[in-house]
Amino acid sequence: MEDLNTALATTFKAMLDDELTAPVGSARTVREFFDLLAQRDYATTDHALHTLLARLGTDRQARDLLLHAMRPTIAKFALELFHKNRQKIQRADDAFVIVIEAFYDVIEKTTIRSKTTRVAARIKWELRDEINSRMAFECSRDINIWNSEFALTEAARFNPEGKSEHESQIDLLEGLAWARDKNVISLDEARFLIAIYSPDSGISLDRDFDLGDLSDAAVRKRASRLAQRIAQAITNDHDLLADMAREAL
Repeated sequence: MEDLNTALATTFKAMLDDELTAPVGSARTVREFFDLLAQRDYATTDHALHTLLARLGTDRQARDLLLHAMRPTIAKFALELFHKNRQKIQRADDAFVIVIEAFYDVIEKTTIRSKTTRVAARIKWELRDEINSRMAFECSRDINIWNSEFALTEAARFNPEGKSEHESQIDLLEGLAWARDKNVISLDEARFLIAIYSPDSGISLDRDFDLGDLSDAAVRKRASRLAQRIAQAITNDHDLLADMAREAL
């Protein structure tokens, strides 16, 4: 975790003199933005963080700034997660990756983006809940009636009916369309999973996604966790399970 935290700190220092994509209050540069946060004025902090949340869909810099603004909390939660789950999490860096992934999911939630007060505190509360939910799901996964990745990738990797590659890809896309329709995943997350599980689709990880310094293992872990989220949503949709059972008869 120290390596990832150090890398983030180095990245942060390198971007301090960058101009903001658009002003945030009186701040015109990254340094001035964090000077605003350093004032520890609740109203100023709320306005600054909410402004970034509102820009997430159009401004990549907003995502990076939110990550650095919340990095102390992320590092704290990652350390706690690692110490509490040493049997499941072998490396501290893995805990850090889990928390960052949870953080990125949290800041996309409407319940977070729509609030204009106590923004940092709400992110912290929601992040802790998200981490706890993920770990609880990990613990129950072995008794889940659907294997987490099988639920998403059966079409691509398990083909008991001898389906063609084209049919398998359609099944995969239909599964992702269902997840999008139910707001289980975002459009970018769906495209990310297509790039992982259907690399011939024309969507490229290297070309279409800014993965930063993420290792191949971290990319696979993120894909796995998205698959787990979809699998959990499927197991909670009893009507869907009933339909799938009927189709299997």
